[in-house]
Amino acid sequence: FVLITILVTGFMLLLSTVLGYDGYSQGLQDRLISINEKHHISELEDKYKDSKEYVVDFEQYQYMLEEERAALPEEVRNAFNACLDEINNDEEAITLYATIMNLSLVILSFSILLAYLVLEFAVPLFLKNGQTHGKKIFSIAIMRSDCVKISPMVLFIRTVLGKYTISTMVPALMLLMLLF
Repeated sequence: FVLITILVTGFMLLLSTVLGYDGYSQGLQDRLISINEKHHISELEDKYKDSKEYVVDFEQYQYMLEEERAALPEEVRNAFNACLDEINNDEEAITLYATIMNLSLVILSFSILLAYLVLEFAVPLFLKNGQTHGKKIFSIAIMRSDCVKISPMVLFIRTVLGKYTISTMVPALMLLMLLF
């Protein structure tokens, strides 16, 4: 598990660099900052930061109840609502956000696949005896039920279908479905 985690992290770093994840993330951040500056959000937060009556914070405003929002000064409500409306209707920001979410899922799933291919497929092929690191420690190997060494194709299918798809991605997708 530790080796898989290390490899997944390394592959995620590599894939995020190759796919330009940081560029999309920075583009979205720049877009959101420009919208916030257009509506003078920082100035309003600074103006009311020492107020004891209410908290004026754009991040918190998005999650406030209507009663809490009504307690804020009208200029704050108007600016925050205008900013939220522009963010929610900005096609470029929506596209960048969707791209970031898609890239995140692609990077994670391919990183897990690549880590499994290295540890569960390439290592036993390299060692030429059907042993992964864990099996080598305990002096056991992957074999067919009739005690014959498995072929590279069977090892590949075991890795992709068994380890990656059924043991990892199906439970992960079920968890995501439960969360959302």
